[in-house]
Amino acid sequence: VQTFVSKTVEGIELCYTVVSEDEKTCKVDECNKETISGTVTIPAMVNGYTVVLIEKETFKGCPITKVNIPGTVKTIAESAFRNCNDLTEIVIPEGVETIGKYAFDNCKNAVSLSLPSTLKSIAYSAFDGGNKRTKVIISDLASWCAVELDNYSSVFNYHEPSYETTHLY
Repeated sequence: VQTFVSKTVEGIELCYTVVSEDEKTCKVDECNKETISGTVTIPAMVNGYTVVLIEKETFKGCPITKVNIPGTVKTIAESAFRNCNDLTEIVIPEGVETIGKYAFDNCKNAVSLSLPSTLKSIAYSAFDGGNKRTKVIISDLASWCAVELDNYSSVFNYHEPSYETTHLY
């Protein structure tokens, strides 16, 4: 398995692992968490490989204030951004199809969540603990109706349904 390290435009070192040599794809992996903070821009391409996956627990607990995810990413894995309390906005770009369980769990200060039309599934508790969230932006309502939600997928907080519908955009 080939792995390598590359810096983001912000100068933050991220680790990558090749997913498929034939398809020239890779994933962002956990490493050097103590150096990850502030804004993180995940590149679409690294060393000739397309970034298609943010691996399990890659940024878990990091003091990230903003993350820029490229549209090449298809999957955000389990607990990828769990406990990233400094995130104030979660923007899932067009291209992402799957969000793993606990992916953005306990991102307590995220007030806004934007979801793409390409989304196909959201796993258990992917957005739990976002108790300051006041806005959910759904880019395509028809696509949203086809998203597969695990039991207790928490895109919204546990409020009355009338509250939820007044905060959709």
